[in-house]
Amino acid sequence: MKKQLCILLMLSFSCLIHSQEARNKNHKTNHAQQYTALQFGAIKAEGWLKKMLEIQYNGLTGNLDEVYEVTAGDNNGWLDGTGDSWERGPYWLDSLTQFVYLLEDEKLIAKVKKWVNWSIKSQHENGYFGPIPITKDTPRIRCTQQTLSEDWWPKMLMLKVLQQYYSATSDEQALTLMDKYFIYMLKELPNGELMHQQTFDWTDIHTSDTLSVTNPYAALHYVNVAKELKAPVIYYQQSKNQIHLNAPIKGLEALKNGHRFAYGMYGGDEAMNGSDPIQGSELCSTHKMMYSLESMLSITENTFYADYLEKIAYNVLPFQHNDDFTKKQYFQQANQIKATHDYRNFVDEHGSSNTVFGVRTGYPCCVSNMHQGCPKLLQNLFYATAENGVTALVYTPSNVKILVADNINLYIEEGTNYPFEDTITFKVNPDRKTAFTFELLVHSWFNNPEVITNGEKIEVQSENNMLKINRTCIKKDFLIVHFPIKIKTSGWYEKSVTVERGPLLYALKIKENCQEKKEKQWSNSYYEVSPESDWIFGITYKALEKKNFAIKVNQVVANMSSNLENARSSIITIVKRIPYWTEYNNSINVLGNKNLLGAIEEDIKLIPPYSSTLYEF
Repeated sequence: MKKQLCILLMLSFSCLIHSQEARNKNHKTNHAQQYTALQFGAIKAEGWLKKMLEIQYNGLTGNLDEVYEVTAGDNNGWLDGTGDSWERGPYWLDSLTQFVYLLEDEKLIAKVKKWVNWSIKSQHENGYFGPIPITKDTPRIRCTQQTLSEDWWPKMLMLKVLQQYYSATSDEQALTLMDKYFIYMLKELPNGELMHQQTFDWTDIHTSDTLSVTNPYAALHYVNVAKELKAPVIYYQQSKNQIHLNAPIKGLEALKNGHRFAYGMYGGDEAMNGSDPIQGSELCSTHKMMYSLESMLSITENTFYADYLEKIAYNVLPFQHNDDFTKKQYFQQANQIKATHDYRNFVDEHGSSNTVFGVRTGYPCCVSNMHQGCPKLLQNLFYATAENGVTALVYTPSNVKILVADNINLYIEEGTNYPFEDTITFKVNPDRKTAFTFELLVHSWFNNPEVITNGEKIEVQSENNMLKINRTCIKKDFLIVHFPIKIKTSGWYEKSVTVERGPLLYALKIKENCQEKKEKQWSNSYYEVSPESDWIFGITYKALEKKNFAIKVNQVVANMSSNLENARSSIITIVKRIPYWTEYNNSINVLGNKNLLGAIEEDIKLIPPYSSTLYEF
């Protein structure tokens, strides 16, 4: 099982918008912009990310229609059934569509086509498509959403599925459906601004003090805040108003003041609920926050979003599911000392099941929505640039095929143990000798990067957080980039301190006892995780002042590095035991008196929180 405990950092905010006249000539884009997304399938996973996709394939992602048949099975409204007909089926398909074409798996491709083909066949003459409303005589099925088939929202999700399906297959039927449906929308919503006007004013929410006010907290659904973070930037493409472009940056700054945890997510167990690290963070929101950041990155060209994306991808994404991706945790606590079927200080308790690892425990929306993080992250590792070059904005083992310069095929293999280590190797193979610009993001935690090409160190200056390497490449060129990373600390709730190295946060290593349990109220078994070692420690002021932190990186790369046994890196520091620090309501209690006079100093190991289920910052 995995562990969870984290704290977030404050980054410098600057919005860098390049000339909107620039446009890549080798890759299609609707708008002239600096970064253009690549065709679906151009980027392939390697290393841990490839392994994670394979685990998902064998887990819930590839088998949800069997494990959660009541919602994702053949009786779903999106398959002409009378069952669930709202968002859960399309949520799963949104992830599954990208997933199956990345793995090129015929069995799962058949599953996707079954849903896509039904959607295409369901379209009416007027352009409407989707499930048929049930009648008053239709039997009601417990724990499903049967009555919202004509809502606009699930259509938006299925349009997203069809967009990805077309990107992978070039099936013109998908475009025909979308064209006809957009004409239908135009008739039903004759004012082109109507959909924007009828939603929440997210621009105002982000630019006002709404997200920083703590008494009372904003009456907003936690998941919607993550999902709609991108809304002003998406609308900016039409409005061209700088207020919309800059709104999410201001919103994230306000969110940090009112609700945010050190690892990038924030307190909200259904409703927004402050920055106390015992509050919950919902699994759905992790995936929606990542997608918002990915969506804004290419539009704004603001590398802050890439920093933030890595922070969540490497600290939060891996540890709200079990190792074989068959169970999920609905709410994760930033300081989590146990994951048990007990009540906590959450807005919505869901029968006290929020922190255990199950299929339908907590609330079942996330079991349909927990699959998109890795495949969407993969699609945002590389971009084509307006100068007909290539840029890497997020670092992980992968490879990419891209057209550069004058329509020259280029193949790049990225090998790295980042974020545990600070060296990244690129094998660059153009079809023939060609000159182009290779841009590499200098994350805010990198110091004095060093670039070596084919064994020779070259001088490259960083400009606007980017290294621009202009060179003529031949086949089998090697580019090695060394990004030194220092350990730092940051302050958070109640004067707490987080230890950080690069995008990774480090938390107390707690021994765990994992037990499988079964209760009548849940159709599947679930896991509880309890501590088997003390968690009542605090880092000494001396350790903070003298930066007494020693990093150790394990050279052996495990297939599954996101669990306690296979933690890839650790930090040793000096702590003191706090005997009067107690538990409250199955969470850590507020620590009042911090006087540790007479307490004995001890060395202790910190590990990345994604490597555990229980952790404490």
